[in-house]
Amino acid sequence: QLAELQTTYLDCANATWQQHIERNLAMMKEYQAARKKLESRRLAYDATMGKMQKAKKDDVRLEEELRVNKTKFDDSTEDVFQRMQDIREAEQDTIGALTSFLDAELEYHERAANELRRIRKSWVAGGAEPGRPSSGGNSDLDRIYSNVSARSQPVRSSVINEAYEGASSAPVCKLTRTMTAREPPPPPPPPASTRPP
Repeated sequence: QLAELQTTYLDCANATWQQHIERNLAMMKEYQAARKKLESRRLAYDATMGKMQKAKKDDVRLEEELRVNKTKFDDSTEDVFQRMQDIREAEQDTIGALTSFLDAELEYHERAANELRRIRKSWVAGGAEPGRPSSGGNSDLDRIYSNVSARSQPVRSSVINEAYEGASSAPVCKLTRTMTAREPPPPPPPPASTRPP
């Protein structure tokens, strides 16, 4: 169901917004090309005007060249203005296409959320709520823990006994050695008498 909703959403997006964007990009490219042509013809027209001003006498060839360049410049100017007008008029269509795209996106997310809620509700109704294991799973888990605890109990007891025995004997020996090492030395013998018997 979610895959069908996503397919419908993508088809709607491609039919409305993506195609409209591609058409607008094509219009902008044509407009940029017309601007470049207009600039080129303007330079040619200005160059012919400069030649006419520098000519010392009337030149029929320059007059014809000036007329042709002026006509081309006027045609390019009109073409650029027309393309600018087309782009401006397409703004309303762009807003409408964007609105349709947003509506399709909202509808897709709302229907997808409803579908996910329906799936979750069916899980809860079926007794398999996510995050809560069943009673059988609990009993099996308890049985495994009991077996592991029973098997490890003798090992833990022996380890504890060994640790206790080792801990009880070592300090006594150490204390005995310490007390022996710390016994005071015997008193010195009394000095020999110097009086005659």
